[in-house]
Amino acid sequence: MEKRRQPLDLIYTLQAAGRILQAEEMEALFGGINETFSALDWLTLEDFNARGSLAPLTKRVHFFPNLTRLQLSYLNMDERDMHGLLESLRSIPNPPRLFLHGNSLGSPDRVQSMVQQALPQVDFWY
Repeated sequence: MEKRRQPLDLIYTLQAAGRILQAEEMEALFGGINETFSALDWLTLEDFNARGSLAPLTKRVHFFPNLTRLQLSYLNMDERDMHGLLESLRSIPNPPRLFLHGNSLGSPDRVQSMVQQALPQVDFWY
């Protein structure tokens, strides 16, 4: 019997941009993911205020083992968001290229140091 493909198996790129996503909306978007989502190659969230509401994503990043690019730009991320993200990316055998443009996380040298300390093999842009 042929295995039926799940709808999430058909998504290779996911992009959300330009609005405010509250914690409940982030939970609705990512909270239901509870199995490996191997087709996802790129994930982009940009240009909205996600401060303090990235936990639903960061808790599930291990379900995206083939992610090659993670872009979280202009999200108003704070240091807690950053630490949660870096910790979760450690669970992926080959962490993705990481783009964090436009977030007020400190000086580029400081942010580069944080990323390199947690994930020395990651390509990173800030």
